[in-house]
Amino acid sequence: YSSAISLDPTNSTYFSNRSVTYHKLGQYEAALEDAETAIELKPGWWKAHSRKISALHSLKQYEQALEWCDKAEATVSDKDAMKNFLKRTRKNTRRAAFSKRLR
Repeated sequence: YSSAISLDPTNSTYFSNRSVTYHKLGQYEAALEDAETAIELKPGWWKAHSRKISALHSLKQYEQALEWCDKAEATVSDKDAMKNFLKRTRKNTRRAAFSKRLR
């Protein structure tokens, strides 16, 4: 995806896809950065928001992930696609944040 981005740095899909790749490699900071760029390029696209929320969750930034769920819900154009993702993410993030407090 880096090669594609160098050819077209305005394509949000390339940044979103590279974000997923970084996430799968455990490079969560890079995943977050690319997700944020994808959001800047296409603010109403739910997948870009989901990439950011997933990266924040993996970075154990649970409060920020929950806050971004609310922002995404207010911003995205495809509410139905985002609905199930947000429900599942909020539940998992609250559970992880609770577990972290117990330690």
